[in-house]
Amino acid sequence: MNILVTGAGGFLGLNLIKKLLDKGHNVFGLTKKTINFSHNRLHIILSDLFDINKFEGLNIDVVFHTASRINFDESKNSISELTRDNIISTFNLADFVINNKISKFIYSSTCSVYQDNYDKNKLISEEYPLKPRNSYAVSKLASEWILENKFKGIIDDFIILRYSSIYGFHQREGSIVPKFIRNVNNNENLVINGSGSRTQDYVYIDDVVDANLKCLEKKLPFSTVLNIGSGEQISDLMLAEHIKYNWDSNSKINILNKFDRAETHFFYDIKKAKSLINYESVSLKVGLELYKKSMKLS
Repeated sequence: MNILVTGAGGFLGLNLIKKLLDKGHNVFGLTKKTINFSHNRLHIILSDLFDINKFEGLNIDVVFHTASRINFDESKNSISELTRDNIISTFNLADFVINNKISKFIYSSTCSVYQDNYDKNKLISEEYPLKPRNSYAVSKLASEWILENKFKGIIDDFIILRYSSIYGFHQREGSIVPKFIRNVNNNENLVINGSGSRTQDYVYIDDVVDANLKCLEKKLPFSTVLNIGSGEQISDLMLAEHIKYNWDSNSKINILNKFDRAETHFFYDIKKAKSLINYESVSLKVGLELYKKSMKLS
């Protein structure tokens, strides 16, 4: 198949492209920046999504829309950038898909579209209330709705994947997992600003890529939403302890207890993905071992 991957230079986009090439597909990778990877079946399109309609006639079968601006700054300029790069760009891409009669579209969204949860035992399923917690999450949910409204009655095969916290080698350096790994490698303290009891679901990058590939092979009802995570509830303290153990570090864990507000809990329900696409995930322990192995091989 001929497949377009937006965000080809990003963490998820590039990992997905490599797997698609392994499976024999022709891939068009749209990116605003050059990438240090080449293949005879990879065709790089250096472009902004605002100019996507200049590339009509590529005979694309499937689009994976992984491109996204990730920014948690709530300033006016930041919100303008999120609106441009996440919402308006997605609108343009939807027009491109419709104009070129592309038959399948898989959208990368986020768990942050869900309402904050303070009950440690509450499972967050696809039916959980939607209440984006920041402007980034608003832009992702708005894009979900734009795509659904644009594609309804035109494209049957439209899937939304809501990821929990993705981790793996070469992810964004400011994220908590690479930050803690950098600290243990330098024998520095692992600093937790809260009580250490806040929980999150951490999903390894290979599992997220595999979920996308399984959606490629599966025909699902229009606008199917799937939670993609590990199904494991990990506290900040547990994360720090796992990383210390995997890297055999003597770093100390420093819990600051700075927050005077209730801390959130995220216990992701991934039963629907398991049922519909036979999705599987590794534990945090195994994922960190794979992360460490990737670092050694680089």
